[in-house]
Amino acid sequence: MAATYTITIDVRTNQTSATPDYTYPPISFTIVPDHASSVLLSSDKPSPQIYGTPVTFTAAGQGASSYEYRFWLDDGTTNTVKRDYSTDPTWKMTKAIFPAAYVDPPLGTYTITVDVRTDLTSSTPDASVAITSFKIGSGVTFTAGANGTVTPTASLAQGLNNGDVGAPVTANPSTGYHFVNWTGDNGFVTTTVNPLIVTGDGLGHAITANFAIDTFTVTFITGANGTLSPASATTQTVNYGDSTAAITAVPNALYHFVNWTGYTPLPSAAANPLTLTNVTASYSITANFDVGTTMVPDGNLGYGGTTDDAMLAMQLATGSIPTTAGDLAHGDVAPLVNGRPQPDGKIDIGDVIVILRKALGLITW
Repeated sequence: MAATYTITIDVRTNQTSATPDYTYPPISFTIVPDHASSVLLSSDKPSPQIYGTPVTFTAAGQGASSYEYRFWLDDGTTNTVKRDYSTDPTWKMTKAIFPAAYVDPPLGTYTITVDVRTDLTSSTPDASVAITSFKIGSGVTFTAGANGTVTPTASLAQGLNNGDVGAPVTANPSTGYHFVNWTGDNGFVTTTVNPLIVTGDGLGHAITANFAIDTFTVTFITGANGTLSPASATTQTVNYGDSTAAITAVPNALYHFVNWTGYTPLPSAAANPLTLTNVTASYSITANFDVGTTMVPDGNLGYGGTTDDAMLAMQLATGSIPTTAGDLAHGDVAPLVNGRPQPDGKIDIGDVIVILRKALGLITW
C-alpha cells in the first residue's frame, strides 16, 4: 500500500535476551503509488445516435499496470457520476442513465468523462479524459416501399437534434418502376427530392420511399382507306412489361389490310388483330391498307361456297358470333355493282342473300 514507513533493525547475540545488543538508527521508507500517466476513451458507435440506442464507452489507462475507472455524464447543466470507480473499463449508456428531469426523449448533446486512478484510496484521479459533443437525437429512419431500395444502409437510421443536418439517403427504383416521393409521420412534409437530406426537428420521423410502375402510351393509327376496331383501343396506357388489348385493322370497301408499321420488332407485321406483348416503351403504330385488286370477296367463309357459308353469314349478320377480319375479307360481298362485290365494311342480310344465291348457282363473278 502506498505510504511512508519507518524501518528499525535490532541486533542481539543472546537468543534468550529481550534486550537488543544494538539498535540501528531508524530508516524512513516511502512507497509511492504506480500512477497512471493518462487515459484513453472510445465509443463503439459514433455520434449522433438515436435515443435508446445502447452506446458502450471503453477506457484504457496508460503508464501503469492496474487501474480503476469512474464515468461521468454532463448534459450541459449537471455533471453526474454515472458509474463510480471500478476495475471494469467499460460503461454502457442506455435509456436508464439519462437524467430523470429529461422529458422522453432526452435529446441533447452530452460530454462523457472518465477518471482513472491506481491508488484505490485516492479521491483524486491520476488522469481524466472526455468525449465531448456526443449527440442523442430523435430517430429518423428510412425504409423502401415495394419495388425499390434505399441506400446507403449505414444511413437508414439517424439520430438528429434540432437543426442537425442528416446524411443523404437515395431511393432506387427497381427495373420497370420509378421513384414517386418520400412520405413520413409526425408532420414530415412529402417531397420528391432524391437523394433526401433531413434536418432534425426534434420530433423523429419514419420516412418511406414510394415507387410506381412505369407506364407507356401505345397509339394505333389508321392509314388511308381503313379503320381500327374497337375505336376505344386506339390509344392505350400499358404498364411496363404488360400487353396491349387486341386491335383490328378494317379495310374500306375495295381495299385490303397490308401490315402494321412503327414498331420493331412486331410479333407479326401482318397479324390482324394485333396484340403487343412485353411493352417497355411508347409507340405509334400505323395500320396500312392498299387497293383491293389482290382479292375480291368470294363468299367462301370456310365451307367451299356452299349454303353452309350462307348459314354462317346469317349468324354473323345477326351478331350471334363475332365477325373477324377474315370473315369480312370473304363474306362482305354486298352490294353487287355491275355484277361484282362492292364491300361496305360489314356483313348483313344483303351479304347473306348474295352468298346464298351464289351457292345455289344463281349468280357468279
